[in-house]
Amino acid sequence: MAFYGDEASIRALYLRRLLHSPGLPVDEIDLQRCRSILKDFAVRGLALAGAIQGLSEHHLGGHTILFRDAEQGLAERNAVGRKLCDVFTEIAPMYGHSP
Repeated sequence: MAFYGDEASIRALYLRRLLHSPGLPVDEIDLQRCRSILKDFAVRGLALAGAIQGLSEHHLGGHTILFRDAEQGLAERNAVGRKLCDVFTEIAPMYGHSP
């Protein structure tokens, strides 16, 4: 998780704690802050992937502009972002909050 930054790593651990401790008292503000950070993490990764794809298609004739490992890392980062958002969506109703 180090590749994804401290904020996402900490929120992933927070979500894991919530998932495995149903009924744990949760502060509304903290849950919304977690949602905001996860959403920002996912949106930034998807925006970067879209920008890279656009540059590749419109300016480089479809040639990939990332090295294979960087491209794979970005794809993995976006998969993690989607998974974290899915887990949050699953957890929020358990604590009486909207996803």
